[in-house]
Amino acid sequence: MKIKRSHLMAFISKNDGKSWSRGLLIDQREGVSYPDGQETADGTIHIVYDYNRTTNQNIFITSFTENDILANDYDKRIIKVFNNRKIVSAGGIDK
Repeated sequence: MKIKRSHLMAFISKNDGKSWSRGLLIDQREGVSYPDGQETADGTIHIVYDYNRTTNQNIFITSFTENDILANDYDKRIIKVFNNRKIVSAGGIDK
């Protein structure tokens, strides 16, 4: 049985990986893969990742902060990440 990648999430560890925060859902869809991230000087974390790299061939970017990962108002933070998500490259057969 082949299992697709899904539920791209961000976590924080403050003790070198011994324990982890509750995760922040970045993208729940099947077919998300190959994330790459960078934190800028203002504390914003930018994540770029593929979506359906063999069909849609889309590349998305979204941004959030460590506070978004650690926040108690989790639902609002997921909506923020979703609203920040933008397509930066569209290709493939499903345009």
